[in-house]
Parts: sequence; structure tokens; C-alpha cells
Amino acid sequence: MSAKGWREWIRETAAALRIAALSLVILGGVYPALLGGLGKAVVPSSAAGWLVRDAAGNIIGSELIAQKFIRPDYFWPRPSAVDFDASAAGGSNLPPGSPDLAARVRGRIAELGGTPANPVPVDLLSASGSGLDPHLTLAAAEFQVGRVSSNRGLDPGSLRDWLRTWAGARREGRRNVPLVNVLGLNRALDERFGRPPVAATQAREEAR
Repeated sequence: MSAKGWREWIRETAAALRIAALSLVILGGVYPALLGGLGKAVVPSSAAGWLVRDAAGNIIGSELIAQKFIRPDYFWPRPSAVDFDASAAGGSNLPPGSPDLAARVRGRIAELGGTPANPVPVDLLSASGSGLDPHLTLAAAEFQVGRVSSNRGLDPGSLRDWLRTWAGARREGRRNVPLVNVLGLNRALDERFGRPPVAATQAREEAR
């Protein structure tokens, strides 16, 4: 390559590197920072990931990610193929005709106390594609009223009425399929009826 050719190559390479560096600074630094700052100013909850905090300001979850509730005095979310691990979102990938899937569903029905006369809502039997769906249908929440009220010493009718009022005030989901956020529901449950001690819950379980 001639001296003139080398100079041309160096000039073009330097121009390309300047454009790359400028693009990196703008698109990788300035632009995200601008959008992040704008988001925090305009929609702070959404920009932060809809984080949920307790009375002391500690982060206890997110409205967008399901949490594992196993105590019988709380409403339970949909099952999760990843055991509610937010770093490993995914489904079971089992086909509809899988014997393993059928066994899981039968076990879930037995655990929830489903019967032909009182069938378990389908969202309590099936995991979502991510395994982290934070919502239940109102019907699935109402199905659990008997267990929750029994373990909290509440009247089932009163708890069901409160649940419908609470869900109706939020208007989540489609018009014909109302949804409830499970974490939000359980927090509201404690606020309305108090948080039962673990020992009391264990005593009720042992008495059965």
C-alpha cells in the first residue's frame, strides 16, 4: 500500500473509531441515564419495578413477581415450575398429555381440597409460562376463602364479602375476568384482619 493509501486508511479508521466512541457514550450512557431520570420523575413506581415496601421502608417484593406463600392463613399464588425463582423464570415444558403433568395436577387438586362439586379453578392448577405470575383470578382467590378464614378464625362470608369489595375497588384484569394481585391481597388481609402469629397457625394445623 502506498503512503497515500495508508494515510487514507488511518483517516477513515480514526473517523470510524470516533463515531463508535461517540455512539457508545450517547447510546450507552447519556440516553439510558436520561430515560431513567425521566422515568423516575414521571412514573417513579414503574421505573423502580413496582417495588413493594413495608412500613419501615424495606423492600419486601414487587407487584410484578409472584412470591411463594405456603402458610394456610394466606392466599396462595399459582404454582410455579421454577419455585418462584425470579432469576430462572420459565415453565415446565411438559406437554398436555404428560403423565408427570397429570400427576402434578392431581396432587394439586388434593392439596387444595378440590372435589367434583367444588372444582379447583384452572389457574390454581397450572403454572404460567414464566412461573412468576403475580395475579390470580378472583374466582381462584374465592376458592381459598374457606381455608384462609378457618386458619384465621374468621367468618367465611365476611371474608368473601371483603375480598370482593377489595378486588372490585382495584378493577384489575378484564371486565369479565377480574384479577387480584396475591402479594397485595395478602398485605391487605393483614392490614384489615391483623397478622396471625405463626404459633397460632401451627396449633390449628395440629388440631386437624
